[in-house]
Amino acid sequence: MRLAILDIGSNSANLRVVDAYPGSPPLPVYRHKTPTRLAESIRRDGVIDPSGVARLVEAVRAAVARARRQQVAELIPFATSAVRDAANRDEILHALATEAALGVGFLNGEDEARPGLPDLETPVAPFWPQTSTILKERSKEAQINKLLTWAS
Repeated sequence: MRLAILDIGSNSANLRVVDAYPGSPPLPVYRHKTPTRLAESIRRDGVIDPSGVARLVEAVRAAVARARRQQVAELIPFATSAVRDAANRDEILHALATEAALGVGFLNGEDEARPGLPDLETPVAPFWPQTSTILKERSKEAQINKLLTWAS
């Protein structure tokens, strides 16, 4: 199965794709990083300004398109603290859902600081219908854990 992690951070949207099969280590097949430069768009009040949101949406769109071209069966998108802690987080999530057609989960602060399988809010992507259940399937935990470690 071809899996992808999309790590949406303050500096970039980092896409990592692997082929993962039970009993085998994941094999990296593709990686791509698109700058988001969110850190420079965070105002004193914690709001990510409109230009930062636009860059973020464009970076995520590009990553989703690349994942499609890689024929990814499962995409696991998550955002780190820049989006999770933004004062306008709901607006950003709405923009990602409507303009990039991607629901995004979050790493909580504790999980963001350690390697391993994160506690993600359930991501939803319309063309990857199984994404919402992948983190609940214990049989895939080892592959996802290795993928996340490799992606970081």
